[in-house]
Amino acid sequence: MSGTHRPGASGPGLAGYSVFREALATGGCRLCALAGNRTRIVVDRGNPGARAMAIGEAPGVEEDRRGLAFVGRGGRLFDQLAREAAIEPDRDLLIANIVKCRPPDNRVPRPEEVAACLPYLRQQIELVQPVVIAFLGATALRTLCPAMARSAMRDLVGRLFADPEFP
Repeated sequence: MSGTHRPGASGPGLAGYSVFREALATGGCRLCALAGNRTRIVVDRGNPGARAMAIGEAPGVEEDRRGLAFVGRGGRLFDQLAREAAIEPDRDLLIANIVKCRPPDNRVPRPEEVAACLPYLRQQIELVQPVVIAFLGATALRTLCPAMARSAMRDLVGRLFADPEFP
């Protein structure tokens, strides 16, 4: 991780992220069926200069309406818990989802939807270069760490682990 990659810092990675964010948010992606029901493409929320990312499953109704990740009921609870741990979500994290468009009825994203969005998420991770990634649910964990797919979430909650996918 470069020395310029810090909260509030600027540099090539952050400038690149800004370009990426704008292009994805306004590009009109139609790579999967989720595009047909969305109001907005939900790229993220927070600070791309943060050293940590939190990755969830998919936008919900409120996220789709506002175009921001984790701003609905679950997001408000997440923010409260983060603040109790002295983490300011919009300053200390970049929060994103596996898929960028809301699945109907808040269902789990289908494999083809995940496959369509995964290059976007991988690009986010590459541009941000987080030191820590918090997986907010089984879909995020199993998508980005397939070796953990057989693990029960209850056995992994609160646990730090390394994955060869993210050196």
